[in-house]
This record gives sequence, structure tokens and C-alpha cells, in this order.
Amino acid sequence: MARIIDVAHTPTELITKAKAKKQLNIETSFTEDDDLIQDCIDAAIAYAERATNTIITEAKYQITGVDFADVLSFGYQKIKSLDEFTYKDEEGNVQTLSADSYSLNTVDDFENRICYTEGVTLPKVKAFTPDAVSFKVTCGYTKKPKDLIKAIMLLITDFYEVRGTTVKEKNTTADVIFQSYRYYKVDEK
Repeated sequence: MARIIDVAHTPTELITKAKAKKQLNIETSFTEDDDLIQDCIDAAIAYAERATNTIITEAKYQITGVDFADVLSFGYQKIKSLDEFTYKDEEGNVQTLSADSYSLNTVDDFENRICYTEGVTLPKVKAFTPDAVSFKVTCGYTKKPKDLIKAIMLLITDFYEVRGTTVKEKNTTADVIFQSYRYYKVDEK
């Protein structure tokens, strides 16, 4: 089974504090609640990613596995780029897999998939090595849908203004928008 490791990375801000303050009708010069506002931004983005089952903010991962088939089980949807693809040959030396041996194919609006090129013979890897094959990817939306950003902004407002728990009897506008971006993974086995 493939192992997924978060790679340290500072993505561009999805929603800036200044933009959130504008949404909240707060003067930019008022800085007393800046930490709270940042917490609301982070919580709203995390909520949106869970609600949609997608990665919205840019994230980088390293995926390792025992062989070339193992690493393809990586199931994060919007892969923006495949940054590095290496393997350990039978002697344990790290080699870079030739770029013409694989491609990043678009499945639909929500998913890209790494595929090996038809007819290419993949090299043999060092046996019994949990990180015999490794690649690094950047995931997330290339263009952020405006309605998705608006839904996150609505959550920021709720989190900032309510600051407590509430009972929800109906779907909120944000929930309706998130539902339209919900990703359902279908196992093809």
C-alpha cells in the first residue's frame, strides 16, 4: 500500500486576511481580531475541503510504494503537476523515471490520473523496499471556482459572527455550493 507524506510547502493564500476583513465589514486598520480572523479562514477552508472531499488549497505530497503499481493507488483528485518520479533500481541506486514513461491524464473536472505510457517496459525495482518507487505531486485547483470561494467567505462570516455552536435546520447556501463540488470516488476494481 502506498504511503502519502505531506511535503513542506507554503501555498499562495486562498483568501487573504484583507479580503476576509472586507467580507466581515472590518476596517483593515483594526488588527485586534487578526488571529481570530485567520483561525476562521483556516477553519472555513478545512470545512470546505471536508465537505467537498477535495483539495482546494495547493498542497504537495510525496507518494512512496513497493512497486510501480503500488504508487498508482494515490487517490487525490486534482493533481496539478507531477514534480518528480524516481525509483530504486535492483541495486538500490535512485534513478529518475523517464518522462516519456508516464503522463498526467485528465479524467474529469475533479480528477487527474497518473498513467504509464502504453508499450513502455518499466524498470525492475529493489525488492522488499517500501520506498522503491516515489513521486512528488502538487494537488489543488488550478483556477479556484468563484462560487466555491464565496461559500468559504460565507463560512468565515458565520464562524466570526456566531463564535459558538448553532442548530441547523436547513441547508445553508455554502452547503448547497459545496455539494455541487463534492467528489465521490468510485473504486474501479
